[in-house]
Amino acid sequence: MRIPPVVDLDDEQSLLLARTLAGPDGVPLNVFSTMVRWPELMRRVSALGGYFLTRGELTERQRELAILRTAALLGSEYELAQHRWLAVGMGIDADSVRAASRTGGSSPSLADTDLALLDLVGDLVVLEQVRKAVWAPAVALLGEDATVEAVLLVGFYRMLAGFISAVEVEVDVDTLRALAE
Repeated sequence: MRIPPVVDLDDEQSLLLARTLAGPDGVPLNVFSTMVRWPELMRRVSALGGYFLTRGELTERQRELAILRTAALLGSEYELAQHRWLAVGMGIDADSVRAASRTGGSSPSLADTDLALLDLVGDLVVLEQVRKAVWAPAVALLGEDATVEAVLLVGFYRMLAGFISAVEVEVDVDTLRALAE
């Protein structure tokens, strides 16, 4: 790990971490405990991430499948672990979680809408563009607003995966333990 999580928090950092998602053990996740070193930056990142979690057009299922596929294509083990845990906790079936956690392929548990979304994610991450043959079904099945949101969601998680990789944030032990159960 290049930059460790903050251990001795000041009041501002404690307040910021209290507003973040905690792991299975109730402790703030390592990504947030590391990012809190830069409070103003964390506020900005949390604002956009919070929008996707609470006010977005995508359903929880769609959001998590898109994040899982993004993480798989980027090779972000941290994001894969965290979002597998979140997806299972939200009640997303294990087969869908496994299918989205791969770099391609399908599964009987994935609906046409899921597949259109995962194709969109694939184009964005691999090609850094969206082909017309992928855009049209995504808009037809998800709607224009949700499709545009998916584009921005992928960009957000690409950025976050880059941060995690660059500073070498370690996967939270309790998340791994929860996934093993």
